[in-house]
Amino acid sequence: MSNDPKAETGSPSPEELREAVEETRGELGRTVDQLASKADVKRRAKDRAAELGAQAQEAAADAKNQAQQAAADMAQRARDTVRASEPAREKAAAVASSITDSGAAAAAKVWARTPEPVTDATEAAAGAVRRNPGPAIAAALVAAAIAFVLVRRGLR
Repeated sequence: MSNDPKAETGSPSPEELREAVEETRGELGRTVDQLASKADVKRRAKDRAAELGAQAQEAAADAKNQAQQAAADMAQRARDTVRASEPAREKAAAVASSITDSGAAAAAKVWARTPEPVTDATEAAAGAVRRNPGPAIAAALVAAAIAFVLVRRGLR
């Protein structure tokens, strides 16, 4: 066997004891840190609050992006609808112009076929109304009142 009396008794050397003590101190330090972090409720609450705040910010950013996308989609649909209605709008304008032209043409035909004394009297009356519209307005109001009374009597 060996000449070392410590080897025969199985007791560790002072160097081995120092290493074991250092290792145990390190493990104890880690264990204390773990226990301290579990016991530090205030820090854990702050960490959880920060985590929840980050989640809320992420959710808000997602909601904002979804809202922006929805607004962009709606704007595009509106533009598409306006583009689709352009032909209808153009056709309506053409029909309105045609009706106006037809009405003007019909009025011109009626005016051309109206006897001259009637057109002269009409032009004179129109000129008088333009110069002094008061009596014409009063006459129109009286005619409207009479028409109203006649219509009301007819409804009973």
